[in-house]
Amino acid sequence: MCHIICRSLILFLIFSFPFKLIGQNTYDEPLFSKKEMLSDFDVLSECILKNHPGAFLYKTKQDWLSFLKTKRETIQSEMSETDFLKFVATITNEIRCGHTSPNYSLSFIKKNIKRKHKFLPFSVWFENDKIKITKFARKDSAKLSYNAELTSVNGIPADSIFKVISNAFAPDGYSNTYKVAFSNLTFKPYYRRYFGERDSFLITYKDVKQLEHAKYVKANKEFFPQPNFEDYFFKRSNKVVFSTAGNDFLMLDTLGLNIPVLKLRNFSNNYASFYKSIFKYIEHFKLKILVIDLRNNLGGSLFHVEELLSYLLDKKTSIIYSKSNQTLIHKSFYSQKLVRTFSPYFFKKKFIKEIDSNNIYYEHQIFPKTSHHFEGKIFVLINGASFSASCITAAYLKDKTDALILGEETGGTASGCNAVQIPKLVLPNTKIRVTMPLYRVSHILSEVNYGEGIKPNIEFKYKTLNIINKQDLEWEKILKLLAPNQ
Repeated sequence: MCHIICRSLILFLIFSFPFKLIGQNTYDEPLFSKKEMLSDFDVLSECILKNHPGAFLYKTKQDWLSFLKTKRETIQSEMSETDFLKFVATITNEIRCGHTSPNYSLSFIKKNIKRKHKFLPFSVWFENDKIKITKFARKDSAKLSYNAELTSVNGIPADSIFKVISNAFAPDGYSNTYKVAFSNLTFKPYYRRYFGERDSFLITYKDVKQLEHAKYVKANKEFFPQPNFEDYFFKRSNKVVFSTAGNDFLMLDTLGLNIPVLKLRNFSNNYASFYKSIFKYIEHFKLKILVIDLRNNLGGSLFHVEELLSYLLDKKTSIIYSKSNQTLIHKSFYSQKLVRTFSPYFFKKKFIKEIDSNNIYYEHQIFPKTSHHFEGKIFVLINGASFSASCITAAYLKDKTDALILGEETGGTASGCNAVQIPKLVLPNTKIRVTMPLYRVSHILSEVNYGEGIKPNIEFKYKTLNIINKQDLEWEKILKLLAPNQ
């Protein structure tokens, strides 16, 4: 009986909710005319087809021409900047390149960054196509239940919210883990972008007993919500031995063993002395185990990767960077003019160069270190938010060492990515900025399944309760593997 009454209350709240406020948007933004958008669409299309190094990896030229013709015809009336940004994303996502994405114009950001916006007051975890609640922004928002299944927000079904937000992110290749990982990390700002904001939200959900509830929750006012990284994987503590730019080297005393852990949150430019200190330390104390945590590492410097791999690989290897040798179309709309001008001179000195009729190739050679080289057992931890430079690291360690890879398939592909130089293409009328890589990074591996991420030797799928309880499943597995009775 209670179940029936609750269902009736939910239906009443949903259908009595003012529909015009469901997608309420409070951005201060311009409206663009059809003419302006068509002009920018043509610039974007030409840059994808002529300049992008990965345009034809997953789509033929004929498929692109047909797709773009259809999309162009859908531009019939004026749009706000947010709506046109969403439209542009449906085009750039077809490249299947995680480094290619549109963002608001600088003028839009300057106007809207000065005030707080209204966001959902909780974080979520996407589990088996369901949205589960994991963390509350304020105590007064904890009217809901941890691990509750969100069924709707302001009358919009949860499965529709899940589909829209997860499709907002373009993975490298066909990796679904990237889309889910980024939906988890940035759920609140992307809900706000696609569904608007309110002073309060009508939430319907099922608790752990599958009983249905409906509640209003007050919005959380923030300039921009922090990503839901939940960095409980090897938190900073008195166990940290060396640290630089957010990255830590820790010594964890457990099972009667001193286990060194290299927690890499990024591949920043400040790395050479960091790695020298670490591997000198490991050599001095004769440590035979190294755990490298690349979870939620979105990438960074390729030279940082080279430095790390040089301590771990036994043989010389190479990474190939390639770009078109044709003149850049619409180059006046691209940023990083100085970098684009002078980088060929730097590349010529640093790398081995070859040219054919279509492309310029640069071979980036990585040589093993002769001093402080690590010879022990390597464990590498990855997940769907392991991307770009962290995928280069994981791919080469999996292919060229006996490293044990734990976690879930990476968001970046095992074959490589589009990167090296990533200027912004500024569309001339709307000023929307599209990150547009100029180089293709190709991994030289013994075997690659094209379009797929790096797959772990031991796979883990985190459930909502693992997140709520801050469990580290990969670390628990490593401890079992290293236990004295194993």
